[in-house]
Amino acid sequence: MFWSQKEKKHTDDLAVAYLLGTALIRDGQASQGQVLVDRILRNGDSAEAHLMLGRPRYKAADFAGARDELAKALAHQSESPWRPRVVRTTVWQVTSSPEDALKEFQAELAIDPHNFDSNLQIGAMLRKDQKYDEASLT
Repeated sequence: MFWSQKEKKHTDDLAVAYLLGTALIRDGQASQGQVLVDRILRNGDSAEAHLMLGRPRYKAADFAGARDELAKALAHQSESPWRPRVVRTTVWQVTSSPEDALKEFQAELAIDPHNFDSNLQIGAMLRKDQKYDEASLT
């Protein structure tokens, strides 16, 4: 009830549609969630649409496809409250150099020092490289 009221107040906000639509789908309310997801996908070339298309590709191990969709999402980053850089950088860890991924996560922390995913990934990468002192500061 709460979220449907929020959605009605923000019918043009794709970020709200993304949050509510994906939450409803994950909760087993696919038909209600699909209405919101369709609104995002009909909008076409938006950060939310490309993020929505990139995440399942990543989960399906289509890393090149995910990287391409997330790069498109990143191109719209200034138009969206989402942080597609974090998702794209996670894909880079698999498809590109870990050094580039680390730099991207650090760039995201310069924008948002409390970004959980960036902090987590940097800490994990440093731990893997046995840089324990640096990892503990993350």
